[in-house]
Amino acid sequence: MNHAIFKILVPIDFSEQSYSGLRQAKYMAEGRAVKIVALHVIREHSSPWNVFTSEEKNVFVEKTHDKLRLLADMENINREQFSTRIEFGKLCDTILDISAEMNVDCIIMGTSAANNIKKKIIGSNALRVVSEAHVPVITVKSNCEIDNFENIYLPLDLNKETREKVPLAIKIAKLLDSRIKVVSFVSTKDELVNSNLKRQAQLVRDFVMERGVDCTAEVLFFESGSRKEKMVEYMNNNPGMAIITTHQQPEIVDFLLGSFAADVIHLSQTPVMSIIPIGVIKYGNEMPGIR
Repeated sequence: MNHAIFKILVPIDFSEQSYSGLRQAKYMAEGRAVKIVALHVIREHSSPWNVFTSEEKNVFVEKTHDKLRLLADMENINREQFSTRIEFGKLCDTILDISAEMNVDCIIMGTSAANNIKKKIIGSNALRVVSEAHVPVITVKSNCEIDNFENIYLPLDLNKETREKVPLAIKIAKLLDSRIKVVSFVSTKDELVNSNLKRQAQLVRDFVMERGVDCTAEVLFFESGSRKEKMVEYMNNNPGMAIITTHQQPEIVDFLLGSFAADVIHLSQTPVMSIIPIGVIKYGNEMPGIR
């Protein structure tokens, strides 16, 4: 994210949930140096594409570009900030490849808001993109987009990986003119753990403030429930966007996200930005405690 224009890739399959992803991108782009790229992936071996003549294929592609542009107009997206791209191949592979090729700053994907036995599945496509993308991925449930970016939430613990998101949060906060709220949830009364958490939270706050972003930090004690439940409850009561890290192992990526990350994504009613901890150097800053 070292270039002037912040580029967002939004996969569009013309489902309602993908429209939520586009609306979230629109809210992030309004009045800012942001470009939105709407990507539609055609699966070449699927109907009706595999029965089209060459001429019909050309017409279909052009009509799809038109449909994407019409969608942008319906959402009142500035045409100067919007472009379309149509590619052929497997959906997730193509999303990941195009995000790397275009050097985008993030991917935004709408996810299902179903509240049933499948509520702990964010969708296999979104799951894989979140798990494998080398750029941040924002997931947003259908009709849960936000246009108020006053607060960015950073759940923080003592792991090095969770602190990697701090320089990224600073860049996002500067883009969106947001305040960063560092939040740690603890259920132990161990004085050493609590003092370490408070010290780390203060380090993060100072680090953020020194870089020109307003920041608060708090450590919240809870007696019942789990850390992830408290984080989701906190977010749903204080709408904003959370930035979390995923800690999954490669061999299980295709099946399950890390427990904390997965449950926050599943249960949150606000957008969640996920990053894979791959080294803070990617974001061009150092963070206290990371070496």
